[in-house]
Amino acid sequence: MDVCINNYEPYSFDYKGWTVSDKYVHNKNNPRGSSYAIIFSSPLFSDEEELNNYRLSGQDISNLITTLIPVCGLPSLNSPKFMDFLKDQYIIDYKSTPQGWSTNYSEMLEVFEEAKQSKIRVNVNFVGICRYAVIDSSPLKDLEHLLNTYDDSSEEVKFLLFLNYSILTSNDLNAFMLIAKALEIINVMYPFKHNHGKADERVKNYFPELVEIFKDITIKDLWTYSNTRKETRHFPNNKNNNLPHESLTKEERINMYKCTICLLVNVLRDMFGLPHEKIVFGK
Repeated sequence: MDVCINNYEPYSFDYKGWTVSDKYVHNKNNPRGSSYAIIFSSPLFSDEEELNNYRLSGQDISNLITTLIPVCGLPSLNSPKFMDFLKDQYIIDYKSTPQGWSTNYSEMLEVFEEAKQSKIRVNVNFVGICRYAVIDSSPLKDLEHLLNTYDDSSEEVKFLLFLNYSILTSNDLNAFMLIAKALEIINVMYPFKHNHGKADERVKNYFPELVEIFKDITIKDLWTYSNTRKETRHFPNNKNNNLPHESLTKEERINMYKCTICLLVNVLRDMFGLPHEKIVFGK
């Protein structure tokens, strides 16, 4: 992962017979070029049966760690390669093929390159959108706590964790339906008390570290988008002869995505008994 850790110290712990550790390489000239990896290793084994057993248990652990990583302030391991919801941008890599298809684009490009008869040729391969994070210390202490408390967490917390990961890995507008589902659960966990037109101050009261990100947007605003935009919970507008709701605007898409993923991280941290994070987006 592309992560800058301001005060890194190595850390490791044992989990269900495995050792979880990490490795950080800091790039002082370009902190954005710093890299971070999580490693988990099995004990010694002596035969094929043990190898296969560890392979199965290792996959279960890796799947769980993968969903928990974003709660530790890290980028998702499986973010969409060509979709950036934070900028509302979709990028096309001409050399990659549409899912389920093949293309001879590269072969045709090679023909045109050969025709140029250039002595110097530069090949550029697009590897995908880079997700970058800045955190203060090794996230493994948080990860250890999350792993040890996951089994005892409530069903709504486990489902929110699933939704959080699904949102971060979604590569199309389905992300906003998932966001609406997550907001529905958050509304129940942190209810808004309708009191004579009183403003929704749940972000300020429960998650003050997110005030700068939300600015003048409230959770109630996000919930309104969830109920009145055709990409979210309800496609038809029952007040308008069942015609579709209007679409999310570009600004609404960016705000709804950015605010919700930050809110989800700190709601989950709250539910797991971890201190809230002040989210920092790498620039």
